[in-house]
Amino acid sequence: MDGRRLLPRRHHLPDSVEGIFANYCDYHRPHFLGRPSTRHRRVDYGNLHFLPGYTEDHNMIVGHCNGYNFYCGSMRAFCVVNPATRRWVRLPATFDQEFCAPYLAFDPTMSPHYKVFLIQPKDLGLFDVSSRWRYGVYCHGALHVPLYHGTFVTRFSLPSGKYKVIRTPIDVMEGKVGRHYLGRSEDDVYFAEIRDRIRIWTLSESTDQLSWVLKNIIDLTPLASISSLDPKGICRPWMLDDDQVLDKHGNNKRLAGQCFDWSWDDDNMLDTNTNDECGHRRGYFLIGFHPCKEIAFFLAEYYVVVAYHLDSSKVQYIGHLCPNYDSATFGKEESFLYTPCMIGDLPLSAYSDEEDEEDGEEEEEEEEEEEEEEENEDEDDED
Repeated sequence: MDGRRLLPRRHHLPDSVEGIFANYCDYHRPHFLGRPSTRHRRVDYGNLHFLPGYTEDHNMIVGHCNGYNFYCGSMRAFCVVNPATRRWVRLPATFDQEFCAPYLAFDPTMSPHYKVFLIQPKDLGLFDVSSRWRYGVYCHGALHVPLYHGTFVTRFSLPSGKYKVIRTPIDVMEGKVGRHYLGRSEDDVYFAEIRDRIRIWTLSESTDQLSWVLKNIIDLTPLASISSLDPKGICRPWMLDDDQVLDKHGNNKRLAGQCFDWSWDDDNMLDTNTNDECGHRRGYFLIGFHPCKEIAFFLAEYYVVVAYHLDSSKVQYIGHLCPNYDSATFGKEESFLYTPCMIGDLPLSAYSDEEDEEDGEEEEEEEEEEEEEEENEDEDDED
């Protein structure tokens, strides 16, 4: 980090996937599927209880960018949040998501500051106001947003203040029938389309003309039997923060109890060579791409999270996004990969008070007691 609180340009953007945030249409807060780690075992990135009204209001995460989350609370109050540092700031105005879509732009290698875009679909003359835009990508100083069933991408350049409309590799009918997704890995913008198979392109900027280059075609047949596999035999799944496993500070007790590091090369590899003729090719949703590895994250059969290695076709079981509570609808909405970032210019919360400080001190005391207990257990084992 330099004197301006920037990551040197030779450094990569935040590149460690530590979990997945998921919104639910029938629950008051998002859930977090956390990755166990020995290095960050005391940190629960899914704990957002420090936000005002988090345990009382209906909350959701409506966007993310390089470690920052765009959070929406009750009364359409919006905040930019860094879960890793627990810093956040409330935006000065509210807005109606039915008439505009919010997007976040943040690149710690270029600036410690973030920008928020509020885009109205009707301004471009391509949509009616009820259209929902999702999955914007900030890359190379420009915000990329999919439009009109994924048949176009609008690219907003922050330095120039201009935008360009780019045609995608799919036509209107393909966009209406299939599902599309815009993402980023390394320094490339990815576009994916899911129907009976998955096709992935990268946006090439090698010439004056922007063009899409086909990168992968994934056959869904090997994934068809995933729902029939027994996850109980998996020894290292990621942990979901159900209410039953949260302590009084909002931390996931199951995640804190895990003491191992996840391996992208070895852990929870699934045997997809089963001849399961009953497998279905339905319910597959793309969550996102690993920021520095050739890995795509999918929801298989709506709640099972798997990591698909694009270079080897290997499949890893990640975990289950189905919370443990009764629900009439049990619907899941957006899901986002989370990559922690420890820098930026978000201020300390102006709402922090003595009670928060006391809670923090009490939490530190509990951690010290746990460390002493672990040391005593180690000494007993040695004896």
